[in-house]
Amino acid sequence: MPSAHDNVDLVTLYGNLTGSEKTFDAIGKRIVTSAGASSVRRFKIAVAMAVLLAEPSFLLPSIPLRLAALYALSALYDVSPILHPFLATLLSYARSGSECSDETRLLPEHWLAAKLVTGDHSFAAHSSPDVVSAQMEDPTKARKAWSFVQDAASELQGLVKQYEDSSGRPLPRPSPLPDGRAKGDQQSLLQEAIVLFTRIYKEAPAESTLHFLNILQTPEGPGSLREAILAERGTMSESPRLEASRLLADRAADLWTTILEAAQSAPLPLDQQQSLVQSLDDATLVNKALTPAALPLLVENNPNLAFELLVRLLRNPPSPEATATPEDYLSALLSVTMSLHSLEVVNRLASATPLPSDFLRMYVVRCIATCDQTRDRYLQNRQVRLVCVFLQSLIRNKTISIADFFVDIQAFCIQFSRIREAAGLFRLLKKEEPDPNAS
Repeated sequence: MPSAHDNVDLVTLYGNLTGSEKTFDAIGKRIVTSAGASSVRRFKIAVAMAVLLAEPSFLLPSIPLRLAALYALSALYDVSPILHPFLATLLSYARSGSECSDETRLLPEHWLAAKLVTGDHSFAAHSSPDVVSAQMEDPTKARKAWSFVQDAASELQGLVKQYEDSSGRPLPRPSPLPDGRAKGDQQSLLQEAIVLFTRIYKEAPAESTLHFLNILQTPEGPGSLREAILAERGTMSESPRLEASRLLADRAADLWTTILEAAQSAPLPLDQQQSLVQSLDDATLVNKALTPAALPLLVENNPNLAFELLVRLLRNPPSPEATATPEDYLSALLSVTMSLHSLEVVNRLASATPLPSDFLRMYVVRCIATCDQTRDRYLQNRQVRLVCVFLQSLIRNKTISIADFFVDIQAFCIQFSRIREAAGLFRLLKKEEPDPNAS
């Protein structure tokens, strides 16, 4: 039975490890934030991270990614190294480094793990996985790193003995690390890693966290993990890039659906709106993230965002997977309470993309009816002014045909002639009135 990832979002987990130009501190804070306040969720994320580090050749296909994973795992628990629940993972990397005969065999992962298990985080605020990876290619800096690990060897041996005495089992040895940078296109390798990791989690028993924890703690565990990965690699019937793209698209839709739910109740910060619009540039993603039923509240709380998303939906034909058509969104727009925000959205839409004449006619008639039915004089006057400005914009931009709307708008202007904006609209209407003698 699939585990549903035990509530661990594996795609997001990889996302939190990428961006290796960021400092180690920033990566650590990002992973801790993603864990939230739940100790159970934190533990599940840590188990998933340890699984990645147990089979780095396939699941963490680059040095910066492995460095980010090591630091992130350490950062999940702000305790002394000997008390860290996943000391075994960190210590196994560090011990491998202490066994290197010279600096040419020492890898950046060995150095970082030795730093972490000895409690040295002095590098974290100013250095990044990319920087450390590049520095280790410098022979002088590589020798300095090797010297640090050798100087810490006795301390590392003491930690290994403490771990083995307290746990009653030998410290596991990690799968051999690739010697140097991964060969091949980094993006393709990362996509394959995401697909493999997602597949082995889906194929795990219902309690996948316990399943993988058992793999990490038993001598035969790493071998069974590698067998599972190799088996999944052998069953890939399509390009990992395509499968990874689907996973990322589904995850993006889920993420932006959550943000859009928040956007229905309060204005979003401008930077978040811009990020959302850029991420949902594809109409299919917009369709997945935004339902027609959510549109009225989005218009009222975030009109600019509503406009940007609607434009993408209306300019592009719906995909076969679309759950709603452009007409469904326009119908929902008709149900939005008339206000400054809703008028602004429709006006901008009409200027940006052709709208069906039936929709515009129904919307205008509905606006006029709203003004007519409002009994509060102050509110009615305000609504009339807004509608007048809206109609003037449509007329001046030649968005609507005067001939189609002349009777309705003329009656509206006469009814509210006491209001200055209605009188101005009436003059514009007469100026634009079609010539009855024109053929």
